[in-house]
Amino acid sequence: MKIYYGILAVLLVMAGCAKPETPNGFIDADIFLNPPIEYRSAPFYSLNDKLDTAEVIRQVRGFKEAGFGGSFLHSRGGLLTEYMGSEWWEVMDAAVRTSKEIGINAWFYDEDKWPSGFAGGKIPLVSEDFHARCLTRVEKDEEVDEIDSVLYEDDRYRYIIYKARMGNGWFNGTCYTDLLNSDMVKTFIDSAYAPYLERYRAKIGKTVPGIFTDEPQVSARVSGGKEGSVSFSPVVIDKFKEMHGYDLLPVIPMLFDTIGNYSKVRYDYYQTISRCFEESFARQIGAYCEEMNTIFTGHLNGENTFETTMANSGNSMINYRHMQMPGIDQLGLYYPELNIPRSVSSVANQYGIARRMSESYGISGHNMNFEDRKWLLDWLTINGINFIVPHLTSYSMKGERKRDYPPNFSPAQPYWEYNSLFEDYSARICYVNTIGKYAANLLLIHPLESEYLGIRNNSFNIYSQCMTQLLKSHRNFDLGDEQILSEIAKVENGELVVGEMAYRLLILPGMLVVRSSTLDLLERFHASGGKILVYGYYPGYVDGESNPDAVESLKRISRLVSEDEFVDLLDGLLPAEYALKGVDSENVWTHFRKVDNGGILQLSNTSRLKEVECNLQFAGPVTNPVLWNPEDGASMKLTPGEDGEIKLRFAATQSWIVTFGEASKDADLSVEYRIGGEKTELIRIQNAWEGKRLDPNALTLDFARYSTDNGNSFSDPEPVIGIHRRLTKERYNGSLILQFEPQVADIPENCSLVVEQSHLYNIAVNGKEIRFEGDSYYRDHALRVQDISGTLRRGKNEITLTVNYTAPETGSLNAVKRYGTEIESIYLVGDFGVTAVPSSLPVGRSHKYRDKTLVEKPVYRMERFEISSERSLFDNDLVLQGYPFYAGRFILSNRFNVEKIDPSKRYLLSFPAFESTAVIVRLNGEEFEPMIFSPWEVDITGAIREGENRIEVELVNSLRNLMGPHHHRDGELKKVGPASFTGKAEWPNEGGGEDNWYDLRLKGKATLWRDDYCHIPFGLLGPVVISSIAVL
Repeated sequence: MKIYYGILAVLLVMAGCAKPETPNGFIDADIFLNPPIEYRSAPFYSLNDKLDTAEVIRQVRGFKEAGFGGSFLHSRGGLLTEYMGSEWWEVMDAAVRTSKEIGINAWFYDEDKWPSGFAGGKIPLVSEDFHARCLTRVEKDEEVDEIDSVLYEDDRYRYIIYKARMGNGWFNGTCYTDLLNSDMVKTFIDSAYAPYLERYRAKIGKTVPGIFTDEPQVSARVSGGKEGSVSFSPVVIDKFKEMHGYDLLPVIPMLFDTIGNYSKVRYDYYQTISRCFEESFARQIGAYCEEMNTIFTGHLNGENTFETTMANSGNSMINYRHMQMPGIDQLGLYYPELNIPRSVSSVANQYGIARRMSESYGISGHNMNFEDRKWLLDWLTINGINFIVPHLTSYSMKGERKRDYPPNFSPAQPYWEYNSLFEDYSARICYVNTIGKYAANLLLIHPLESEYLGIRNNSFNIYSQCMTQLLKSHRNFDLGDEQILSEIAKVENGELVVGEMAYRLLILPGMLVVRSSTLDLLERFHASGGKILVYGYYPGYVDGESNPDAVESLKRISRLVSEDEFVDLLDGLLPAEYALKGVDSENVWTHFRKVDNGGILQLSNTSRLKEVECNLQFAGPVTNPVLWNPEDGASMKLTPGEDGEIKLRFAATQSWIVTFGEASKDADLSVEYRIGGEKTELIRIQNAWEGKRLDPNALTLDFARYSTDNGNSFSDPEPVIGIHRRLTKERYNGSLILQFEPQVADIPENCSLVVEQSHLYNIAVNGKEIRFEGDSYYRDHALRVQDISGTLRRGKNEITLTVNYTAPETGSLNAVKRYGTEIESIYLVGDFGVTAVPSSLPVGRSHKYRDKTLVEKPVYRMERFEISSERSLFDNDLVLQGYPFYAGRFILSNRFNVEKIDPSKRYLLSFPAFESTAVIVRLNGEEFEPMIFSPWEVDITGAIREGENRIEVELVNSLRNLMGPHHHRDGELKKVGPASFTGKAEWPNEGGGEDNWYDLRLKGKATLWRDDYCHIPFGLLGPVVISSIAVL
């Protein structure tokens, strides 16, 4: 076994050499306007089908046009090309070569799907010793499977080493692996890292920056253990004694019951798990990547809370220091726990690691818009993230792939041509957050180990509350992991120095337990003049055991503080470097970075609902204050008032960058920032609009009758996805006929049929055979199109697809067999309208709007649809006027009159109520820049004229109404995954569900599934408003 520990002694120091290096200490105006690729997002490129090299080349070329700086070549569910086979490497070669030609990066991914560690099934086939295990408990008379083993037994129980079972479809017919076993991880490096890094060694640090690890974990769940099982590997036994000086086996019952000195045993046990995982996985792979001059990036599983961290990695923070670009996972259309980004950015600050990654935007749904992404991005950068990996861009949307935790950021989306506008914004704000050094002077001791004790507590809530208060009061802070503090922290001149950072005030937030090494550090810090606050309550345990004397010593050198007095007390002990004042100013969060003789301050309005106007004042005098706009790359001179205050106005979700001193030296000061006066509404355009679509209309057909007896009998209409689930469960193989029955009121002149894998089917429309010819597709290259004009009739139509169906063999080692015949919805597209009949079932508040953080929009429930003629005038939502499934662009035209233009005023056109991913305005022939963010208004001063004005508004939507999810009980969702399109009880579904939902649906007993359709709006939901504003 080759050992990669030779450079570990210097690895922690060298972590500060992460690539790319920190830029100069000012904002370079040229870089800010057009950031280079190292600051641009690089999406997961989901390689998820039978791969065609020419198609991969075409798609990779599109990444640069979309504003991305590269892509992560990510083997993913649905892949039919052999993983790491000869065709795979042909595709990799083509992707790397093409990336180099067009000047973007090609990153690699260390696994086939996730979690990382099984190398697509190769590792479990090497040795059973490498299979994942967990520790579980059974009654003494319960039979133990022969592949499991008894580790210990007492009078009542046997404590079993439970081994993961082979045949798991997710692990390609194998099982997960033991990441606590360093020999296994070495084999993983040889199988999943070396093939890439050796093959492309000459391109490392150029076209190939690094490799991504995804959700490696040691949780008992992934081993298949029952509820209550504990993370385990045989290597833990010796490591436990080495670290703690006593044997594990006699105290194993204390991991399961609150008996004896259980808190001490559990505390020691999870410290052992943490150390084993760090040394085996993160340290070993980080050292190998350092040796190969490659960036090791990615994220761990279970980063959210103390409980999930303990179960999945033991301790995430100690692992981040071994990654050249440590990262996190931000999921869903909501702010995640602050613990996630703050943990990784704190370690990066302390170890001098310049870049911090977030896999972002996943499970937010196909309708995720640019403002949604901006809202989350700004929150991430405020909390220290500065490299974004959008989740995801799909090679193919065939079958289940279209439901793979959307959104899908690809040309399939109607808004794709505007993606580069957002990516420019994203790159600018990431660039700014690599300049200088984060100005944290507060340190929160991380209370993770309170979870180890196994005592019910509210530690995580108190800790999270403390961080939220700090952010709302515009404070800059880091977290301190106790293991890291024990290794590298020292006291100097009244400050606690942790690597590259120095802190003047320490906070213990909701800690049940503290290490004795931390208490010693606190004593030295206090003796040097440092201030210590205890937020919530004092710890009752030291090193896992009750120690009242040590706690009393802590009380003598610290002050207990409540939530109500916290901010005021903080201001007295450690005055802030700047302050924001004004109504709702707590909604504006900040991130302050220092450069030599200057500073950079990001200010972001976290509210989706409110505009904020506030005053910014620095504690001392500042020179050359400048306001930078990351939306367009411009800079403006700031002129403070006589009191030194700078007045700023923020639209919902808006961010500004303020610089001063040396940080402003490259700014263009020809324009001065001014807040205008009050708006005066002049005109409300509320008459009907002329309209036309620019893309084919669509009707999604996702219900079908089916026959397995050659058409002698058919079922009632059922969801196609449910038919597939039932046939899979029944392991049915044989003839299958799907019969779709669209209703037609008005026969369209032009109509096409869209079918996936059309070559598998015999297809007929009303008895007429249809052959798919050519390579035309709709939205995605997997959705093939054939003209069927002239085959439809009024009333009920029959579209039949006959196929030799093969049920998926989910546990097979063969990918083609694992997926079987993927039957799917079909679509009609063309020149027609779609009339929708509202559902008679009750409509509740959608899941997306329950926490009231987002602007609430209508959500419609529809019962049935029919093809009809199109209208030319529109007075409200387009979904209700013929376009419930439409995915594309739409132009609305109107006229309005202006009596008089006042040259002393500016004129604004705004959209108070609408639903569109992008809005493009044309007024009297002049086209304005596309709008993709709040405040959703455009300055039309130079284009508006007295008399009649002609306006065009182009609206662009997403794939949401075309592809769903349509049938979820909770309507529009904030978390969307494959299960969201079904009625299954599976993450991210909440509130029930059943594996056999398709059968329960027949009895009206499915919990989550509804037969009616859920649609979101598209279009103008209220008048367009023209206002004037005085120029100050």
